[in-house]
Amino acid sequence: MKRLLLPLLVLAGCSMTPELTRPAAEVTLPESYTDAPAVDRETHHGDWWTAYNDPVLNTVVDSALAGNRNLAAAAARVSEMQAQFRIARGQQLPAVIGGADYARTETPSNTGFARNIGGGIPDFPDRFTNETYTITGTLAWEVDFWGRVRSEKDAALASFMATEEDLRAARMGVISEAVATYLEVRTTARTLELARRNVGLLEERVELTQDRFERGIAPSFELYAIRQEFENTRSSIPLLETSLADAEGRLGVVIGGFSGEARSILAMGSATPADAGDIAAGIPAEILGQRPDVAAAILRVEAARQGVGAARARLLPSLSLTATGGLQAAELSELLDVSQNFSNLVASLTAPLFQGGALRAGVHASRARLEQAVAAYEQTLLTAFKEVEVTLIAHANQRERLAFFGDEARVAAASLQTAESRFRRGVGTYISLLDAQRNMIRVETSLAGAHRDVALARLAVHRALGGSWAEPQTEL
Repeated sequence: MKRLLLPLLVLAGCSMTPELTRPAAEVTLPESYTDAPAVDRETHHGDWWTAYNDPVLNTVVDSALAGNRNLAAAAARVSEMQAQFRIARGQQLPAVIGGADYARTETPSNTGFARNIGGGIPDFPDRFTNETYTITGTLAWEVDFWGRVRSEKDAALASFMATEEDLRAARMGVISEAVATYLEVRTTARTLELARRNVGLLEERVELTQDRFERGIAPSFELYAIRQEFENTRSSIPLLETSLADAEGRLGVVIGGFSGEARSILAMGSATPADAGDIAAGIPAEILGQRPDVAAAILRVEAARQGVGAARARLLPSLSLTATGGLQAAELSELLDVSQNFSNLVASLTAPLFQGGALRAGVHASRARLEQAVAAYEQTLLTAFKEVEVTLIAHANQRERLAFFGDEARVAAASLQTAESRFRRGVGTYISLLDAQRNMIRVETSLAGAHRDVALARLAVHRALGGSWAEPQTEL
């Protein structure tokens, strides 16, 4: 059995961070996906959408990755968490503070000690003026004996890395939305084109049936039936036009622009994406490990685990060291004289004696957050396995369905060829030819939808697998 384990960070020293001992933190996965197709290893692990062999689709995806606003927000979130990690990391280092002071004090001579010694002294001043110039430097450092600061830093690092995985998930979501919307645009445009052709053929068919009815050859129910089909098909045109405009508008939003920008890209070509073939999912543990939501869940468990360590460390005494030194002089010109130096060193040991149980409650809360993170990880893992298994089966079934439509299309094409041949030889009627052409349009419409469904099923598989791409390295 393959097992997908939570990575455990083993810390040396006096760390208060617990190890995961809950049995449920280890989820046993099956060796393979139920009824999933056994195929050769998939080669499109990088920019997987290029397997559709559609340059326009590639441009759409590139535009979405460059301009999507939700993706920009996710990237900003990563930058925020990176800064939070740097803040936490900085707490491990001593804080150095510099300062410069100037003080001037004036007091009357008839007060205090000066009053006692000033009487009877000739030319004794009425006021005393005292000036002091000071340059100071202070170094403060908390000795992280129990690992609290280190745990807080490690928790911030895990949270930062989790947001990087969230960015991967957001990227995958944007790519999926771009591909799905593009497929919808192409299929709707093709369906609209075929519907308009069908309206033209039905219009001819109505005219011929009307003529035959007037000559007493065709019954009235035949005329009414063909008229009803004509009106029904014609009424679908406005709906298809609206659907196409809506899909183009949504595609514009995905790429970070307007429908006009989407139409400009779509004008570069009109082909429907080709079937990209089978997908090999590999073994469950191997595949689920590349899903960003699974990776993010693991990292959030680690962040919560480090949070427990930090909360436990707050129960214990803390030691801080503060060293202050500098130069002080009565004249500015003497300030840089090293003989004017002073220094001070303070070691402070503090311990929490009574806070109304707040610190222990904080430990209990951190443990509860860890339990939540572990449960969320397990749920994410099970959901991911289900999604991969179901989408693999759905993709195989959609490809089988497409093959059936392909067979139907070949039969319809042969029937149309026969009707055309019979009409040219004068042994077939024009009505039969029109009916064969209309049937071919119906089959082509179904075939276009089947191609879309296969492409969407493949998209669902890639989304379930997590996809993969070249990731830029973030400098910490």
